[in-house]
Amino acid sequence: MKSYAELIVSGKKTIEIRTRNIKFRGEFLIHASQTVDKKTCERNKIVTKSLITGAMAGKSNLYDVKMYDSKNFFVRDRDRNKATRYRASKCFESHEVAV
Repeated sequence: MKSYAELIVSGKKTIEIRTRNIKFRGEFLIHASQTVDKKTCERNKIVTKSLITGAMAGKSNLYDVKMYDSKNFFVRDRDRNKATRYRASKCFESHEVAV
């Protein structure tokens, strides 16, 4: 969903939630999908008219993976992960955003 790509590229979303771990570390490209999640855009105050869709939106650097073992830690990081519901899962932290 492009709205999440926008949040990552702009540095507002620095934790990406996933259900499994990966060994990859390093720079990766962020692709914007063709569709826009309007609810996520509204919740995060993203202007949908200015979004790029169906193209590379930028790049980031994956440098760590951590496990959320409790809902408290997940909620504490909500400003960084932008997630709306908790599932015991791994999350990828990505920083050093460059467009």
